[in-house]
Amino acid sequence: MISKSVVVVLGSGRSGTSLIMQVLRDLGMAVSENLNEPSAANPLGPIEDKTIFDLHSSLIQELGGSPSTPMPENWLKDKEVIHAVSSLEEIMQKRLAGTKGVFGFKDPRTSMMLPLWVRVFNKLKVTPAYVLAVREPGATVASCLMQYNQKACMAELVWLVRMVEALDGTKCDCFIAHYEDWFTDNQHQARDLLQYTGLEQTFKGNLSEVLANTIKSNLNRTSGDDYAIQNSYVIKLYDALKECHGADFDRQRLMAVVKECRHGMSGFEGWYQLAHQANKNLADLRRKLASIKVNELHARIQALETEKLRSDQLAVQVQMLQRQLDQLMTLG
Repeated sequence: MISKSVVVVLGSGRSGTSLIMQVLRDLGMAVSENLNEPSAANPLGPIEDKTIFDLHSSLIQELGGSPSTPMPENWLKDKEVIHAVSSLEEIMQKRLAGTKGVFGFKDPRTSMMLPLWVRVFNKLKVTPAYVLAVREPGATVASCLMQYNQKACMAELVWLVRMVEALDGTKCDCFIAHYEDWFTDNQHQARDLLQYTGLEQTFKGNLSEVLANTIKSNLNRTSGDDYAIQNSYVIKLYDALKECHGADFDRQRLMAVVKECRHGMSGFEGWYQLAHQANKNLADLRRKLASIKVNELHARIQALETEKLRSDQLAVQVQMLQRQLDQLMTLG
């Protein structure tokens, strides 16, 4: 059985996960060769394993989930999850088999599916190292507004859901990397990451040069004009996270805040369950439509046209017989 190191980068999205992946890759971490393409929102590329990303997308859609709400109730019992665990196990086996050292991946939605990934890692006997990207939520929301034209209230909800799920799913046993620290004390954060991920055993380069090539000043877009957060739970959780850096922080204190936030979120469970049901109904309809083959429809149409033709011919015969009967009645 494979027993190697895996780094999982978590975050809310627009929070610095791609930057962390770039730093870790430059420090020697292996990543997938099948990556999502760069985009206008991320011109340097998100460094996301496309196979894992696509599987996450398919699973969320099948379950009726959404990127901005917790996963549906009892989602781990769904048959699609069993299939996903098997598929992810196979994917990770291939990735790790082709890696000599540390392998890492990220998709911000991984935060929502950590219970599924725990099953995968347990089957592979792999102990993952979780790295959580944290960025001031006002800056994150402002980035979402600019890049995706997403409503501010929804961007706040995405930040809250994914951060709570990441921290709760890891029980706060993770490395917290603040986006802002890359532009103030990046060497300290990078050295701690090297140690936490195990990359220090293989990294032989010049840390200053690596960081100079990766951490560009134009990436530091946080300003005083960023969006002002409205959600009190977002404010509360970020206030707690500001006191946590690297892997050495008061996990018990942070976990208490996470539980408080989750308790508050549970009060709106009915709303997001309704959203899940609507999404599930839509996914079921799409699946049914996709299962109908064009050839089968064409054959059915031809059969109906044939039946109609026969019906028309029969109607003509009936009319002829009726006329003959009328003539006989007249003669009688």
